[in-house]
Amino acid sequence: MGDDLVVIFVAANRPVADMIIEFLGNEGILAMARSPGLPSFIGGDMAVEILVSSEQEDEARRAISAFLEGTPEGWPDEGEGEPGEGGGKRE
Repeated sequence: MGDDLVVIFVAANRPVADMIIEFLGNEGILAMARSPGLPSFIGGDMAVEILVSSEQEDEARRAISAFLEGTPEGWPDEGEGEPGEGGGKRE
């Protein structure tokens, strides 16, 4: 990962952050998590920052936006309703 890291998203907890990091990895984007507060074993569910290199910031932001909308980039849009309602599923 490059020297210049950028926070591109703040997940509500570690499981959500791990899911997004895995998704980004599948998209070819190297990402890492950082908990700005106490470790999760002490503080429970805490916000987790997701960081990427500044070179991949734009691509990562587009991918996360698509992920949150329910239709990851490159996935076919089957036209079966709005994202999250059966549209944009991968077969």
